[in-house]
Amino acid sequence: MAQKNLDKFFDSYPSPYPFDVAKRIKEGYRECFDLFEEYKLIFPEKNSDYSNISNVLILGCGHVEGLYHALRNPKINFDCIDISNNAILSANENSNNLKLKNVNFQMQDITSYSSKTKYDVIFSTNVLQYVEDPSSVLQHICALLKDDGALILSLPSSYYYEDVDFMRKVLLNLGYEYNNADHIDEAFNFVSGLDGIHPSTVRMVESNELIDKKDFVSRYMVPYHQSFSIIQLFNLIESANLFFQKWYYNHLYYPSALIRPVASKHASLFDRINSLDNITKWDTVCKIFRSRNDRFSHTLCLRKEQEFEFIDEMLLEDDKSIVAIKPFQYIESIPNTPEKYAIMTNFKRKLDEDETNILDLLKKPTSLEKLLNNKAVNISANNTIDIIRKLSESGIIHLYQ
Repeated sequence: MAQKNLDKFFDSYPSPYPFDVAKRIKEGYRECFDLFEEYKLIFPEKNSDYSNISNVLILGCGHVEGLYHALRNPKINFDCIDISNNAILSANENSNNLKLKNVNFQMQDITSYSSKTKYDVIFSTNVLQYVEDPSSVLQHICALLKDDGALILSLPSSYYYEDVDFMRKVLLNLGYEYNNADHIDEAFNFVSGLDGIHPSTVRMVESNELIDKKDFVSRYMVPYHQSFSIIQLFNLIESANLFFQKWYYNHLYYPSALIRPVASKHASLFDRINSLDNITKWDTVCKIFRSRNDRFSHTLCLRKEQEFEFIDEMLLEDDKSIVAIKPFQYIESIPNTPEKYAIMTNFKRKLDEDETNILDLLKKPTSLEKLLNNKAVNISANNTIDIIRKLSESGIIHLYQ
């Protein structure tokens, strides 16, 4: 069940804070797993078609998430729920101002929400951390999904939030309350005034500056919050009889995106990590890089049918698979040098010559078979597959049928 008083908390401290959605979209703002441009990330299977999406459910829509998707996808119907009355009132007001006809907002608790509609896609972005029994709630959500539908899930990463949740529990046990301005000031000053390398203080710093007090309260003073390790996350997925399809930010989980295969000071480290099973590998990478502030959440796509489990690996074994540069991925050349970099949110990766050659052939989506047989690629077939795998693991490209 949902935790008591969280509706009041989110009335005062919505997440994210409201902003002009239409304006931000025009400026280039995009949500993870954007339906319009990243449809093939969600549905990579053969014969899937964007026009087949009719109904989408957004859980914990807040002030802006439902507006974003409705604006981006005017031919799709969106049902949006949230426990915050303020969020629903705000979203309805902005929807009316924008004259949106394809979105419905309701103040509802996800644990009791029911619908005769079976949804093609369900978005649950940073919601389940606020319920006592995420497994039963996830099963409830799953029942609302079509058999071939997709669940987009985002949950806080324990590798980041462990240090936040530790201090949050300390502050709550000491009686600090989010609705008392003096308590907020005192708690903020206390945590920010700890030793600069204190783990809880480090998590208050973003872009070399302290987070503001609204963000501090949302993280350090929320009455109830859970976070998830890789092991806990996959136990949760299994408990709901769902199947993992893919990460949104692959580069957070694969050694090929973060660790040099050859390094004189740790010559065998890459191979040791890369030889592990996927779940252990991802857990190991997250543990190694837990100090980085880009690890605040896990964002992934889940399916009800096992045929889509770990589909990226299956696509790499099919010559008919289509290979494409991931939407919103930028390839940047350094002036007066041959160097090129793949650049995306919180991630920059230098490309080697072979990777650059492969990406040059992907100006348009291309079949894996054509890449393997292209004479312009002076690389063996096995090495080409290895390069494509590394580019996929870095989130630079994606594959679909």
